[in-house]
Amino acid sequence: MTVSQVPRVPRWMTGSDVNAVLDIDWECYERNMEREDLLRLLTSRGTIGICVPDDQLRVVGFCVYRLATEIEIIRMGVASRSRRCGYGTAMLDRIKSRLQHDRTEIVAGVEGHAVHAQLMFRSAGFIGTAIEDDIRFVFTRECDDDFVSC
Repeated sequence: MTVSQVPRVPRWMTGSDVNAVLDIDWECYERNMEREDLLRLLTSRGTIGICVPDDQLRVVGFCVYRLATEIEIIRMGVASRSRRCGYGTAMLDRIKSRLQHDRTEIVAGVEGHAVHAQLMFRSAGFIGTAIEDDIRFVFTRECDDDFVSC
């Protein structure tokens, strides 16, 4: 099986993933999360954590998002050695599958210097708007006949 054939299947984040998630967060953000911050987020109502393992079952990406009237991506990262391999797209596809007739948007804030993240969101169909030094990305589900209203 070649690298491009390795399945990229996001799964629920567990307690044993916390150290790997914090390592990836440290790589991806200037303002890093502490262990307590991550645990507080994950125990908040409506907040979900997913991660994606590589073919060696090492966590190489994570996403923490909140389900509300829209889906808000609170924190997302992919290890630098695993970027441009489909891990971020796999997580975004999983989150897109959570969109319903009453929840049609996904929003994410990206730091202005994180060009790799900006390109990933753009290639996944998100539209970006500059807000001070950061960029707010929005994905809106297209209406179809399966839903009465959008």
